[in-house]
Amino acid sequence: MTQSKYWSTGIQLKWRYGDRWYATCDYQTFDFDNMDNDVMGTLSAKYGFPDPYTPAKLVVDAAKELGIEFKGPYKGPAIYIENDGEGPAEVPDNWREIAQEVARKLGFDDSLYQKR
Repeated sequence: MTQSKYWSTGIQLKWRYGDRWYATCDYQTFDFDNMDNDVMGTLSAKYGFPDPYTPAKLVVDAAKELGIEFKGPYKGPAIYIENDGEGPAEVPDNWREIAQEVARKLGFDDSLYQKR
């Protein structure tokens, strides 16, 4: 198996307008030793959806089609919530559970937001 040229640690979910979820995926090259070939970018769902899984799945599928490999900082790739549910971005009160559910559905690491 050959190594993908690009990698990502997961999907970031953003809650907007009080009723829509958006998803993005930041990615970069694997080539840490060659700064001349270092590239990074972001994939985004074009539209928001009432459920968080749909935009996340759209972005994951597009990323895989483009050859972006998901690797996580912990057990595997994760679902991130914008600002970790704090700060200026409003999120539903159950944002941790939402992130865990979407992570499980995608086969990602669901331990990131478990209450300790």
